[in-house]
Amino acid sequence: MLKKRNKAFTLVELIIVVVILGILVGLGSFLYVDVTKSTNKTVAFNNLKLMQNACDLYFLKNNRCPSDFEEIKTLVSTDTYEEPKGAKYSYIPPTFTTTGELRLEYNGEAKIIILKYVVK
Repeated sequence: MLKKRNKAFTLVELIIVVVILGILVGLGSFLYVDVTKSTNKTVAFNNLKLMQNACDLYFLKNNRCPSDFEEIKTLVSTDTYEEPKGAKYSYIPPTFTTTGELRLEYNGEAKIIILKYVVK
């Protein structure tokens, strides 16, 4: 008499599939973290450029520079500005004898934009 064979996966086959899925999930999570860090860095540097443009427009309109960093933040539209975690911005307004600076420090990297204006 012939025995019927069960049509099911063996325990070894199931363990192999679970291990392969675990490896794929692990690799995907590392790639996701790298992409997220890269995106946040790009957002931080683009914010700095937005602030520079806002300072330029403010100077053209008022013939003076913004007095502090909070004034610059109010000039940048809120729908395009999002501050990533870990980004530290600073602003030094230009005077008659010195140039101004917009500075960004993000994860050990620094980016500085020099602001040069001539007040008449």
